[in-house]
Amino acid sequence: MRSNSKHIYRSFQWFHFLMILLIIFLVSIIQSNLTVQASFSDSKVVSSEKNAVDTARYLQIVAGSIHTCGLSPAGAVQCWGSNWAGQLGNGTYFSSAVPVNVNGLSSGVIALSAGVNYTCALLDGGEIKCWGENEFGMLGDGTTIAATVPVFVDGIQNAISVGAGGAHTCAALEDGSVKCWGRNHVGQLGLGTMDDTLVPSSVQGLSGPVSKVEAGISHTCAVLDNGNVQCWGNNEFGQLGDGTNDNSNTPVLVSGLLAAVSQLSTERDHTCVVMANGTIQCWGQNWAGQLGNGETQNANSPVQVTGLAASALSVMAGGGHSCAIETGGLVQCWGANDRGQLGNGLFVDSLAPVDVIGLSSGVVALGGEFSHTCASSPTKSVCWGINWEGELGDGIQLVSSAPRDVALLGNNIQALAAGNVSACALDENGVVKCWGSNYAGQIGNNDWNQVSNPTAVIGLDQPVQQIDVFEATVCALDENQAVKCWGLNDLGQVGDGTNENALVPRDVIGLQSDVTFITTGRFHNCAVLQNGTAQCWGNNQYGQLGDASYNHANQPVTVADLSNISAVSAGSDHTCALLFDKTVKCWGGNGDGQLGDGTNDSSLTPVMVGGLSNIKALASSLWDTCALTEGGAVKCWGSNHSGQLGNGSGAPSNVPVDVIGMSSGVTSISGGYDHFCAVKNEALYCWGANNQIQLGSGQTIDSSSTPLVVEGMAANITEVSTGSAFSCAIASGRAKCWGNNSGDSLGLGRDLFFAEPLMVVEDQPQILQVNYSDGAPGSVFVARGSGFPAGQSMTVNVVNLESGGSDSKNGSVQGAQIGITTNALGEFIMFLETQGADQGTYQLSTQGTAGLISSVLTIDDSAQIRQPEGGGKTLSIFYFVYLPMLTR
Repeated sequence: MRSNSKHIYRSFQWFHFLMILLIIFLVSIIQSNLTVQASFSDSKVVSSEKNAVDTARYLQIVAGSIHTCGLSPAGAVQCWGSNWAGQLGNGTYFSSAVPVNVNGLSSGVIALSAGVNYTCALLDGGEIKCWGENEFGMLGDGTTIAATVPVFVDGIQNAISVGAGGAHTCAALEDGSVKCWGRNHVGQLGLGTMDDTLVPSSVQGLSGPVSKVEAGISHTCAVLDNGNVQCWGNNEFGQLGDGTNDNSNTPVLVSGLLAAVSQLSTERDHTCVVMANGTIQCWGQNWAGQLGNGETQNANSPVQVTGLAASALSVMAGGGHSCAIETGGLVQCWGANDRGQLGNGLFVDSLAPVDVIGLSSGVVALGGEFSHTCASSPTKSVCWGINWEGELGDGIQLVSSAPRDVALLGNNIQALAAGNVSACALDENGVVKCWGSNYAGQIGNNDWNQVSNPTAVIGLDQPVQQIDVFEATVCALDENQAVKCWGLNDLGQVGDGTNENALVPRDVIGLQSDVTFITTGRFHNCAVLQNGTAQCWGNNQYGQLGDASYNHANQPVTVADLSNISAVSAGSDHTCALLFDKTVKCWGGNGDGQLGDGTNDSSLTPVMVGGLSNIKALASSLWDTCALTEGGAVKCWGSNHSGQLGNGSGAPSNVPVDVIGMSSGVTSISGGYDHFCAVKNEALYCWGANNQIQLGSGQTIDSSSTPLVVEGMAANITEVSTGSAFSCAIASGRAKCWGNNSGDSLGLGRDLFFAEPLMVVEDQPQILQVNYSDGAPGSVFVARGSGFPAGQSMTVNVVNLESGGSDSKNGSVQGAQIGITTNALGEFIMFLETQGADQGTYQLSTQGTAGLISSVLTIDDSAQIRQPEGGGKTLSIFYFVYLPMLTR
């Protein structure tokens, strides 16, 4: 299932909530890192404990509704979380807050796919096993009985791909056919009927052999060998891509630009481009305003990003947000901002560009992923947004919506590269340092352990002149024009002829000289040679390698029918090339219009992006691309579900659209998962998804469809790079990051939410932070402290500033003292309930090394009801603290 699927079975919501609380309770019994739950309405303090899953031991992690599974390097499977339907696969119905072994799957598994309440595993022999809920027969064993241990899917012997959805499952077979089973109420099985089936049945009406199949909640899509994509099932939101909203029980075929484009960027479900006149156009999905046009309607044609502070120089499309660099290096972002990915210090989506804190000038480059963004200037690098695994590089594992310093990097950073939950920096001496999650060896230090602070990559013998990372594979081009890659290699994306993860850099076969440019996509990479040709390697399920096939390649293959290439930019399912004549061609998947040719038809070979000329740079997100013109304008195209096209809309566009406010002055762009960032007039702008505050604007919005200025990044920004849910930029030679800090991607060494960019720092500061600045009575605030001595007994004082804590009324405590002990990392966390509390402004304070450390929050009935970040009433914050997950 796509990670942006929002639907769950409503009948299970409260049950799921109770199960989450049960998991939390179990954690509190098992582990030893203290947290506190405190209430304004009484003086009770309840201790619980913290458990972090060691995700470094897994090559793949998939998440269902309230359970998670991991695939180890040995091919073994472990699961944890809710187990009411047997979805943990260990022969019981008991939930577990820690990983448990799945019965019978200690080896031989090559891929996992998690449905809502069940999981399937693809075995190395082509068989499939499934376990968990089976109400509609989605386990494929001919019954509707839930299975607490894996059962074989009947009749499947030669599968090459499996997709588990809401309550149906599909498999692509070696002969090119597809079989599906389970629920079929909207035709998601593709059988020409609406009848459920308990065993695999052949999909009818495919127009060619299939190489890959994926299942959503209630629809399915397949990639054909001829480069086309067909989909079937529910089409309420246009997810079948056929230009209608009509459901279909058989496959239907998934079926440009106003001025010269200088640069483009694609990510997730939208695309953005910079036009020669400095404006930006975006198109695609726009649920969070990532198109930047002030709306949240999807767009299947380019729309202009409105509200930019100056002419755009470059643009970056992220997962649900976008960012742009404008004249002078100013950065603005727009779209989703629930994890601070807009970098403006807030957690509110923005339909218009907002300033990224501290990036008002000087930004020259941007990069981004799902919910984070990074920016770079001659003097500093910053990142913002989601930072669950440390991808912001600021030494604190937290979510920061405004830039923070990356720890221990100094002030000579020349380039940044932000991945999914890790990031790398290149200094003026050609030395590469990486930080964050290291589950696939992407730090390059011959280890699997997560790294909070920048660490030198081992084995780069020659000075490096270019680095890039998208997911978890890092590639470097050295001064001898040779390419080395390291990290995730399950689909051959390291390019060394194997499929084994690389803990240190390995030579890419055939690319040890004459390479002029490199790019990394989500699971594939490309290089440009001196003769103007390009070679790509890795995942090819959508034809993104450009060799007129769907065959994965663990060493480079030549892009067919294309020459005179100056640069390339790779997304998830597609790749784009900038030619010497300053036009753009793209190839691969096109379900969201990411090829920009005015259609939604995939292509195995390059097709021309319509209407683009005078392009000087490209940037890609998952399913979007943006182009930067010679005149400093940005144009984007593709998916736009988080506003990442920057045109103020939420609609996808299969032709380039102008990014609002980015019509001139942009010098650099970068794309994350669902957001883009751009340096304009040396200031930093971002737009698109902000669910992990990766736009860096300091706002607590889910997304922004127009560029927002990154807070504190208004000058001297030279480069920006966006990761999945965080962002980093170089400002005055220093790196700053913001957004989610999962895996220490911010390099801060802590795990909190921040709504403005954080500088990468050499000393980890002592912090007391509250996730929301205000909330209505009944809200649950999350307060987190970090940077303190391990095991220290502390007192946190809570005082109502309006009453001075001198009296109590209506049962509300006006002043409280909360005792707490820090964990082994010098951290503590408190959940502050406000039911029955008086309205007013409250101060939290504790004694730090250099004096009193404080934070404030306001209880006001005009504000929203606040709950822990990410989960509303389900208290999903506990997933961040206790059960880290990678969303499918």
